[in-house]
Amino acid sequence: MNPNWAVSVALAAIAGGIFFALQVRRAHATVASILRTDPPRIETKPGTDADLLLDAYLIYHGSDALDRLLDAIDQHRKEYGQ
Repeated sequence: MNPNWAVSVALAAIAGGIFFALQVRRAHATVASILRTDPPRIETKPGTDADLLLDAYLIYHGSDALDRLLDAIDQHRKEYGQ
């Protein structure tokens, strides 16, 4: 047998092993995600991500409304000394 064929067969066997291992890992992850019953954990407390709320306000109401809202927030802070 030609040495090049032996190397080719060895590399093909290694590639097949890696492919099989990745398929097994993907199948395991799929089964684990199907069987998961607990909801994903949220690291922040609800209502504390102000940047996300402002982004949502911008999307729904536009930039002019966001500017008015930010001005109102600044005015409120000045009035109550915060």
